[in-house]
Order: sequence, then C-alpha cells, then structure tokens
Amino acid sequence: REPSTPWLIPALAGTAVVGVAFYLLHARDVPAKSPNAVAPRAVDSAPAAAAPAPRADSLADTLAASPLLAANPEDSARASAYAIELWRSTTYEGAVARVDRDWPTLPAVSITPMVTAAGDSVLWYKVSAGAYTDSNTAMSRRATLRARGGGTLDLPIVRAPYALRVVQGVQIDSLGRYGAELRARQLPAYALLQLDGRANIYLGAFETLQQANAYRRRLRSQGLMPPIVFRVGEPYAMPRKP
Repeated sequence: REPSTPWLIPALAGTAVVGVAFYLLHARDVPAKSPNAVAPRAVDSAPAAAAPAPRADSLADTLAASPLLAANPEDSARASAYAIELWRSTTYEGAVARVDRDWPTLPAVSITPMVTAAGDSVLWYKVSAGAYTDSNTAMSRRATLRARGGGTLDLPIVRAPYALRVVQGVQIDSLGRYGAELRARQLPAYALLQLDGRANIYLGAFETLQQANAYRRRLRSQGLMPPIVFRVGEPYAMPRKP
C-alpha cells in the first residue's frame, strides 16, 4: 500500500444563519419571559450566504496559536526519546559535511535546525544519532561509538522525544528515493523501523514541542506542515542513494 502523508492542512466550512423575522415582528406582543419559560421557536427562512473561506496565512496562524500537542499521544510511553548528540554547526552545509565525512553509516542521524521562537532564523544545526527508548541503551551505543574513534568527543545523551513525521508506512526499498528527494530540498530526513516492517520518515529530534513547532512554521515556505509526533521505532540506516 502507498505510504500515507497526513499533512495538516484542514479546511473550514462556513455556517448558515437562520432567520428570526417572525419573532422580531411580534416581540412587543410577547410577555416578559419567566425564568422557566421556553424560548420561542425560530421561523424557517432561506439560509444566509456562506462566510468566505479563511486565507491560507490566517489558517496557519490559527493552527500555530492552537495548544501544542503531539499528534500521537498514545505513543508517549514507547517513544524513542533518547539520542546521542554528535556535533553542532552554525551552517547546514557544515553539518551535512561532518555527517558525510565521519558518520555516513550511523542509523537515524538527524540534523535539527534550532530556530528562534518566531521561526524566522536558525541559531545552529544540531547533529544527533539514534533513537532509543531508554538512556541506558543510548549510553551503550555511545560507548561503541567512542570505541570506533569518537573517544575525543563529549557525546552527551539528550532526551529528544519529538520529531516532524514526513511520511509513514514506507517500504524499505523505497527509503533511498525518499531520502534523496528530501535531501535535495535541504531536509535531512531519517528513518525509524516500525513493528510491521515498514518505516516512518522523520525530520529533527526535538527536546520540546516549542522547538518542533518553530521548525514546522519555518517549513511553511516550502508548503509543508507535517505533524509533530512522538518518534517511535528502531533506528535504521537510510540509504544515501535512491
């Protein structure tokens, strides 16, 4: 089956107004209502014209003003929340070059833009690896990484349970194509393997909902509004080529 891409672009319908002309015309003949009086029944009339649909920018602003919640709260207890922070770069190109040079085969490497609250500028790009359900597993993976040549790095363990889910239910043999298409748009995606053998594709590994939402607002310029989710699944090395 085709993977689902649940972009968050809701449409709002206008409401109809019913007339109350009969009641207004005879309001002076109606005695004052007692506290237990039943309200008079409105008279049927032709529906009013539908309200104009909201503009795209006002819709996005409405969504941004809504309470921040993960789209999959049922997955909070099994979230792959822990990661190993590898590096921070002031440029996207610098972060990508470091990953390509030093960690090209690490699974679930994320390059997370840390942006301002307004979502209009990037402070730095954080490079992390892995997605683990507990910190002990993350520390074990860090020890292995250090033994393979990363011993001079601090490599802190961070709790980053949130991500932007770009695609879900992807066949493994299609991951390379999705990854290449997203990287061409400077969207460094990574994959987590699901229980059914398929994979979900994510962007970023965020410590807070606010961080995730700031990046999501920035993606509006590319016509994207992926949901903020708890990231779940096992780290999987996404192919670098289609």
